[in-house]
Amino acid sequence: MNIAVILSGGSGSRFGSDTPKQYINLAGKKIIEYTIAVFEQNKNIDEICVVADGSYHSSIWELAKQNGFKKVKKLPLAEMRGETQAITPSEPMKIEVM
Repeated sequence: MNIAVILSGGSGSRFGSDTPKQYINLAGKKIIEYTIAVFEQNKNIDEICVVADGSYHSSIWELAKQNGFKKVKKLPLAEMRGETQAITPSEPMKIEVM
């Protein structure tokens, strides 16, 4: 099983915005939508895990629903930059950077 992990837990402070850049609209869609769509359309990806601040989980689920993203399965919590909730795989994982 190939799982795409999208790290979207940033706060936007370096971007100079109150809204993290991944949730800014660009040409009618949020940047995170474009990112998820790339993996959703990739036949080699089975599941998408979006690491996000808990306050954005409902927004991500809603975007997944609106766009028909079926591969978005996991939303681990990212409380601080560099910290995420532990993900314990049920089987050994081979990690490849794409």
